[in-house]
Amino acid sequence: METNTNIPDEKMEKVHSKKGLLNFFIFLTIVLAILNCYLIWKLNKIQTIVKTETVVKEKLVADKESLIDRLNEMNSQYDSLGTKYKGLDSLFGVEKNRINIMIGELKRGKGSVERYKKQVALLQQRQFEYVKQIEELTAKNQTLTAENVKVKTALDSTLIQNTSLSSKNTELSTKVQSASILKAYEIIAFGLKIKSRGQEIQTPKAKKVEKIKSCFVLSENILVPKGKKTIYIRIADPDGVILTRGTDDSYAFKYEGKMLIYSVKQEIVYEGKAMDICMYWEKTKDFKRGTYNIDIFTDGIQIGTTAFVLE
Repeated sequence: METNTNIPDEKMEKVHSKKGLLNFFIFLTIVLAILNCYLIWKLNKIQTIVKTETVVKEKLVADKESLIDRLNEMNSQYDSLGTKYKGLDSLFGVEKNRINIMIGELKRGKGSVERYKKQVALLQQRQFEYVKQIEELTAKNQTLTAENVKVKTALDSTLIQNTSLSSKNTELSTKVQSASILKAYEIIAFGLKIKSRGQEIQTPKAKKVEKIKSCFVLSENILVPKGKKTIYIRIADPDGVILTRGTDDSYAFKYEGKMLIYSVKQEIVYEGKAMDICMYWEKTKDFKRGTYNIDIFTDGIQIGTTAFVLE
């Protein structure tokens, strides 16, 4: 009688088959667990990024709203000043126009918040200077009026009082003269290279600069006489040498009793209102690397200064 030896072999094959299938399921379980952990980590990372971006966006919106609130408050203050000082309506109108333009740009999301923070700070500083100047002149006028009344009611002792009043009048006149000067605001200067079609491209590279452009806002001042004025700019290179096309008196102007050489001059007609002015110095030799200092003058007075760097 023959023995069937294939039966044990078949059982062993089934055992091995089951063990292989079990190992496959174990491996698949491990892979799925790893994949699940990766997906959870990835989801958490995405949620963190989204939260961070949301916080940044909310802060940006809050900063813009804060700037708009400050600008609206300045507008209201100029309205109050305009009502109180009727003769300064045009001055305050220019400032309100700038404020409204900036509000519109902020609402449209134009430009960086940090740049607008600096511009708002400049506008607030200018408003503070206007208010301070007006208050000082008003206080002086009130003092002068009181002194005049006192003199008229005490004619017998007017000699000493008139001397005191004359001194106060001189002091007030000095204050008015001080207030009756122009100033340059928002002064900027930088190097330019010029493309073939005349397009101006700003560049900090000294070897590429063909012109130096200086721009500023000439202030509004109702106390300054209207008419023709000459604006002078002196540009000093990193060695302190003034850039100029000549050294005789035809390239100089009078300042504090002496003649100063200028780099560029421009004739304007001043109408008492703020003016945007830009002036150019064209290259006569290669520009040096370093800091260039810009000084602005008119009516024998220095009205502004700034500096810029060429690399």
